[in-house]
Amino acid sequence: DDETPVPRQVSAPQYMWLLMKLAYSTLSDQTVIPQDGSPFPGSFVATISKLLRRFLRVYTHTYTSHFESMQKHGAVAHLNCGFKHFMWFTREFSLVGEEDFGPISALVKTFVAQGEKRLYADSVSRPPAVPEES
Repeated sequence: DDETPVPRQVSAPQYMWLLMKLAYSTLSDQTVIPQDGSPFPGSFVATISKLLRRFLRVYTHTYTSHFESMQKHGAVAHLNCGFKHFMWFTREFSLVGEEDFGPISALVKTFVAQGEKRLYADSVSRPPAVPEES
């Protein structure tokens, strides 16, 4: 961010705290997200994309370093649900590049394949729409 332009090594809890602080200040900044009806700045997508890539680091760290703990506590479904929402949103609006998923790209491919399979199954199993009578 602007306060610390040079990356520095911090612990995971410190990273989360700094990220939440950055997210709050970014999302509260009316030059980034105008609240008076004025248009969004040209830098909006780049700013939000950078913030979302940082949140992706948290998901990546959680999956690669804490997955066993998530399993132990029965929280994998919650983790997957939040991540899938994040993944589909960022892909839909091209806010995070495929290369940014790095260490968890295989997981992303699995979730995408499951989503495509589900979409296909839904489209095949639905009866055709009945036209309404006028």
